Amino acid sequence: MERLLDAIGRVDLERPWPHIGESLLPVLPRRRPLPPGGDRPVQKRYPPGIEVGFGVDIGLAFMHVTDKLVDGWGVTVPDVADRALTNLRTLAAARDVHALFCDSVDGVPTRAFQSRDGWASALVLLPDEFGRRFGEDPALVLVPMRDVVFTMPIDTDRELAAWFLEELRSMDPNALEVPLLAWTAGQFRLDVGLVPPAQA
Repeated sequence: MERLLDAIGRVDLERPWPHIGESLLPVLPRRRPLPPGGDRPVQKRYPPGIEVGFGVDIGLAFMHVTDKLVDGWGVTVPDVADRALTNLRTLAAARDVHALFCDSVDGVPTRAFQSRDGWASALVLLPDEFGRRFGEDPALVLVPMRDVVFTMPIDTDRELAAWFLEELRSMDPNALEVPLLAWTAGQFRLDVGLVPPAQA
């Protein structure tokens, strides 16, 4: 907590836009709501229907971007969104694509990617970068926390997948609230528990 408070104290959110823009990243929705009373974070909806916020990366956490900050920087929410996604793409392109962790749950194979820099979950906003790491084969995608994304085979029992997702979320007090996703034909969709026709 002391390190986090120190990091927050050192952030200058009034830096000129070109400089503050370098620290922006997309922030996927948390399960636990933000503390009451603060300014509302700006958001943008991304396929397949995820409301995404934006944050100034301070290493240990993100400082959420609000309308007040955007106005102070003299830019628009689309400017913030574009810059955050560009920064994410730069980080993802520079990271080794082979750094996957393979394991299994109840005999079902799992694969996971962790960036160790806090942005792995946001790969679901970059289908091309996700595919570069996980391949194009259909899969279930679990995004339980900020810096990890898991896949399971597309025909995994949905009760098992949902249980595993909840188990992962329970390990992080700042767990994400991203529904189970399906990765098919190079795109994400909200999973409805059905195997895609090509796989049936």
